[in-house]
Amino acid sequence: MKKEWDRLRNMNTWDETEVLEWRNVARKARANNEEVHFGYLLGLCFEKGSELPDKHPDRKFKGRTVFQGDRVVNQNYEVALFQDLGSSPATLEAARACDAFGCAPNHATQVADAPAAYVQAELKGTPCWVHIPEEAWPEDPVIRAKFAALDKPVVRLKKALYGHPDSGTYWEQHCDEHVRKVGFVPIGPEWPSCYFHADLNLFLVIYVDDFKMSGPADKLKTGWELIGKGLQIDEPKDVNGQTYLGCLQERREIDLPGGGKAKVDVKNMEDFMKSCVQLYLDLAPGETLRKV
Repeated sequence: MKKEWDRLRNMNTWDETEVLEWRNVARKARANNEEVHFGYLLGLCFEKGSELPDKHPDRKFKGRTVFQGDRVVNQNYEVALFQDLGSSPATLEAARACDAFGCAPNHATQVADAPAAYVQAELKGTPCWVHIPEEAWPEDPVIRAKFAALDKPVVRLKKALYGHPDSGTYWEQHCDEHVRKVGFVPIGPEWPSCYFHADLNLFLVIYVDDFKMSGPADKLKTGWELIGKGLQIDEPKDVNGQTYLGCLQERREIDLPGGGKAKVDVKNMEDFMKSCVQLYLDLAPGETLRKV
């Protein structure tokens, strides 16, 4: 959890240079007839990849800090109203189409994550102030003293933190603006968050913070470099052996009946299925399952 709080702090997700009391910010907004929002930050810790075998490298505990979207009020302590802009992540069919494109001769498919994706985008709209729990107050004694001296201290939220009702939209807009700028053109409204770069012959699919790109193997590096000019992304990896949207992808070649070879894309959910069976056996001791 400390790692998560520090990461968000280093990304300037909120402004700790101005720490104020909740009631004073609300009083000032009412006096100026302005709309402001107030909310809480919540720390969550969970086990990612719990369905995987023990000691698997992708099974680990992760800390996450979220904005509590169900506890937001305005300066009058009324339930806050949001723009409800909505977001349009790519569909499952789009990801499958990208996989198929990557199976073409001399093509390949790679995936990459955008770490702390939402907080790469600025939080727009109504100013939002958040209350940080005491265990997450900064270690700097001067700043910590500011928090301790106030009744319900709040700071201004600057980035589109996960949990805010409009964060997904602001991240999507931020992402869309950059990939267009470097030559990726939207395929069309029926294929949201899907882009094609005509010069490089690259097909890009974005599902929140998961990027998947297919095309000529010798052009992929250039495509990722273009994306990395404006978005922070991890090192791209070949799709073979990687998990995408919770599904392990495997890619291999097979011999065709009439001669030649073809690439095959396989979706492997074996570990998840095993965990489902084990859960059933744990909950229903004495029950039996047929061998399949």
